[in-house]
Amino acid sequence: EIPATGHTEEVIPGKAATCTATGLTEGKKCSVCGEILIAQEEIPALGHTPGEAVREDTETGYDMVVCCALCGTELSREFFADPVEEPKVVMHTMNVSLESEIQMIYTVEIPAELAESGAKVVLTKEGGYGTVTKVFEGADLAACKTGEPDCYAVKIGVASGEMNRPITVEVFDAEGTAQTLYLRSGTELGTSAEKTVVDYVEAVLNNPSNSAEKKELAKALLVYGGCAQVHFRVDPEYPAYAELGIVPDLSGVTAQTVADYTNSQTNTDMGVKASSITTFVDSNIYIRLYLTVEGEADDYTIALTTPNGIKEIEIVSKDGRYYVDIPDIASGYIDYPYSITVSKGEQTNVITTGVLSYVRSVLRNSSNSASKQDLAKALYLYNQAANVFFGR
Repeated sequence: EIPATGHTEEVIPGKAATCTATGLTEGKKCSVCGEILIAQEEIPALGHTPGEAVREDTETGYDMVVCCALCGTELSREFFADPVEEPKVVMHTMNVSLESEIQMIYTVEIPAELAESGAKVVLTKEGGYGTVTKVFEGADLAACKTGEPDCYAVKIGVASGEMNRPITVEVFDAEGTAQTLYLRSGTELGTSAEKTVVDYVEAVLNNPSNSAEKKELAKALLVYGGCAQVHFRVDPEYPAYAELGIVPDLSGVTAQTVADYTNSQTNTDMGVKASSITTFVDSNIYIRLYLTVEGEADDYTIALTTPNGIKEIEIVSKDGRYYVDIPDIASGYIDYPYSITVSKGEQTNVITTGVLSYVRSVLRNSSNSASKQDLAKALYLYNQAANVFFGR
């Protein structure tokens, strides 16, 4: 009998488990006869181990992706859309125009869909002469469109005595619902915003990038406005210039200062002659020249020469008096000598006048009140500042 040789052990390699597949422990067998000496045991699959969520940007938002920390298999993907900002009504700028009329200008950005569906902008001025409301809608609003996308510049006149009175802007949809207003920074203003000319001047004075000439014109504007308040008794105890601590210096303006600004006419024998002049200082400055008229006013041709050319005007008859108006005199043309040529047949009478000739007559008449004289002086200084700023 030959003795048994015994088994010759051979290791059966194990297999590591993965996230999704089972594994096997190490086993043993006989390399000669193949008998399993130590059976392999199954190792359960490990399962995935979620890693940290990673952001992946897309054209319209981003995905948050979670992968297995062991095998890298993508386990989840969640899409987050970029926030879609609802169109807003945005207040861009507030400005003041000193052209032919003093005007407050609000530039408002109105989303196209809102504008096209019947939006309207309402400006309300609680002035010293009562409440004035100006509505912009339809063609009127379209006419205010600026070169900036969806922007509209809406304007309202400000009388000389109203520079500390608030002007409110509101935007409504076609159903009359007030829209919330925002600054460009995103700050919410509510359903209305209001500013005054004083606010505008304060912004001009506080902006270091503005020229000295612009600042002087802004101050002269408030002095003119404050003097108008005092003279016309519109909150005279709170003149606009006082709100910013501006102290008017009118002492340098006398009748001699404006001595060269006189009224004249070339033919006093003609049937139409100048009798008196006055100047109105509402939101726009204009001259009213009163006339004596012999015969029918329609028999005469009247031509007005302005900085922009010559145009025909008509004599107005009201309450037994005759007059012609020279309207919309810009701040830089207060010193301009306007001429009115009256013609009938071969006869002419050229009447020359201007705002400063009216100022001269006010300062020469000692019976005029101090407030009227101060207003006249302020009007002169306003013109001088405008001439420097506009380069006239």
